[in-house]
Amino acid sequence: MKEAQSQPQGPASARKSGRLGAAEARIEAALDRLDAALGTQAEDLGSVTRLQEENAALRQTRAEVSGRLDAAIERLRRVLAH
Repeated sequence: MKEAQSQPQGPASARKSGRLGAAEARIEAALDRLDAALGTQAEDLGSVTRLQEENAALRQTRAEVSGRLDAAIERLRRVLAH
């Protein structure tokens, strides 16, 4: 039968588990930053979509206003020509 080996409990073991804990904390912090960046990216994509939709609506409005102005200018020219 093999005997179970126990982990050493000396200062080297404490340093190792301290380094492991610090490494785990750094990994968790990095994952949190990645999650935040992905969330920001998703929000940015949503903003881009909303801005594109707003741009399309403004272009449509501009085209309508431009048409109305052109018609009004033409009517004024006809009135002034008579």
